[in-house]
Amino acid sequence: MDKLSPRMLGIDEHRFRSMRYFQDPGTKAWTRFEPWMTTIVDLDTGQVLGVDGRDHKGVGDWLFARPLEWRLAVQVVAIDPSAAFRKALRMWLPRTAVAVNHFHLISLANQAMTETRQNLSQQVKGRRGRATDKA
Repeated sequence: MDKLSPRMLGIDEHRFRSMRYFQDPGTKAWTRFEPWMTTIVDLDTGQVLGVDGRDHKGVGDWLFARPLEWRLAVQVVAIDPSAAFRKALRMWLPRTAVAVNHFHLISLANQAMTETRQNLSQQVKGRRGRATDKA
């Protein structure tokens, strides 16, 4: 894996199973388990390079384990707008350009447009846009 020199990486987290609760047999205390994982992908080939934790430490530890030459070869990283990913990239890939992937960018733009439309409708018409009172 480290023999490859990807120019572009993609980093995103996803939930691979629904949330679950487990009970400790000794204490009878319940623990919530959310099965999140982070996937790191070579964007040129589509090859999955690594899967780590969801926070900056997991991604940072994975990047730190790569040789310096490997890290210097990376030119662009596409991420979702995650502060945790950005923190790991600033630390271990400081010269790399960071781009927000198009799915999350469009999702954020749509959310901003909806909120603006709802606020404007409420200000102008005094209506909140409920199912029984459409704006």
